[in-house]
Amino acid sequence: MLETIWNNLMTAFDIYAFLVFVFYFALGVVTCYAFLRLFFRKEIRLFRNLKRKVYLLKTGTATLETEREMLNTNGLFVVNDRILDLTNDTNTLQTLEKFAVFVIGYSSSCANYQIIVDHAKASNIPVIVLAKPTEITPEHMAIFQQYIYFEMCNSPARLLTIIFNLSLITPYEKK
Repeated sequence: MLETIWNNLMTAFDIYAFLVFVFYFALGVVTCYAFLRLFFRKEIRLFRNLKRKVYLLKTGTATLETEREMLNTNGLFVVNDRILDLTNDTNTLQTLEKFAVFVIGYSSSCANYQIIVDHAKASNIPVIVLAKPTEITPEHMAIFQQYIYFEMCNSPARLLTIIFNLSLITPYEKK
């Protein structure tokens, strides 16, 4: 009789110990998942955004060949094969992917910057303007600064860093 009570008591303790183990194991798994999701959220956004297509947009006499070669050689970014000329005609913008990055070769003679920035705003496309220091006119700077994902760049080497940093902060919304 005493032995039966003892066996039943041990079985109850075994069930209790098993349930405690399962509870703490599940709690550990959920905590680990939450931590890793929080920790890697930024990296997941970065790697998704690195798939954005980089379009080199010419708005004047700048060739942008050096920048295109550097981006292709780097291998981190998906670069469009052609350098698109938007000096006189912005209809090309309608045919470009919405999940992209615009790198604009600046020219003070171009009058299409408002159209380009409005198109980028509508699709959450980061805009990088390549220009020499103090080359951008105040009127054009006012247009560019209306947009939160605008960045100014004055050297080809800095372009890589800027695209990478914008990939970290730009929301991932593939449309």
